[in-house]
Amino acid sequence: MSIRWIQNPNRCADEYLNGIEDFIEFARRHNPGATRIRYPCRRCNNTLWETIENVGFHLVRNGMIETYSIWNLHGEQLDHASSSNATRMDSVEPIVDPNDQVMDIIQDAFPFASTNINHEREDDVPTPIDSAEFEQYEKLLKNANQELYPGLQRLYMSMHTATDMRWHKEKRVDDDVMRHPADGEAWKEFDRTFPEFAADP
Repeated sequence: MSIRWIQNPNRCADEYLNGIEDFIEFARRHNPGATRIRYPCRRCNNTLWETIENVGFHLVRNGMIETYSIWNLHGEQLDHASSSNATRMDSVEPIVDPNDQVMDIIQDAFPFASTNINHEREDDVPTPIDSAEFEQYEKLLKNANQELYPGLQRLYMSMHTATDMRWHKEKRVDDDVMRHPADGEAWKEFDRTFPEFAADP
């Protein structure tokens, strides 16, 4: 299998993108049933695990380790005759990325903040998802996309109801008598704090 694409500096080139697809297909073939694999990007150096689908995005963004020519961590068998000539991964120094130094500084400054939200280490255990909670969440999302009650959107279609819906903005009398919540101090303070919101009747 040709790995010449790994040295291609243009990560948007068809050769590079096709090489990533070949690598992912290779990893799928040699790791049947696996949902996560190590990703051999320059930044992570085969130390972190990610879903097979996300590995491709990671490799396009960071580039693949140029010395990772035998994909032994993804199922490729070492050829003993050529293994003496092959570069051992243990002896390869990781490529220094200036972004890593910035991330180290950020992690030192904010030790409890997670900068690798989508990354999982080898020893991380996935959180089990309660199916009842998941169904409730799906129901909430579905309900959020529905109108509050039937006919709500038609309130502004009639000239008379549209006028009533904008009364608090257009016909309010400011005589220190509470006729509507818009006459209250809280409403007035909200209008002063968020003028762009208050401008919309």
